[in-house]
Amino acid sequence: SKRAWMKGCKHRYVGEWLRYKNMSPWQDEPLKDDTCPKWKQQGRKIYMILPRWLAVKIAGIMQTIGRPMMNRVKN
Repeated sequence: SKRAWMKGCKHRYVGEWLRYKNMSPWQDEPLKDDTCPKWKQQGRKIYMILPRWLAVKIAGIMQTIGRPMMNRVKN
């Protein structure tokens, strides 16, 4: 899910975060755009609708297999 400081955040506590932001020295700072790639945003949406046990299993596989593969491609 998006972070509270990002436009379009729908977290249940975003209102409380914004209330404290408005009391802080950063009250005039605008909310940030979500610069995450579209494929990653779609992955988040899928992750949120899956049963928790399955989402955790997939995340574990992505961390142990997918991340090292991506690191090799970058280097």
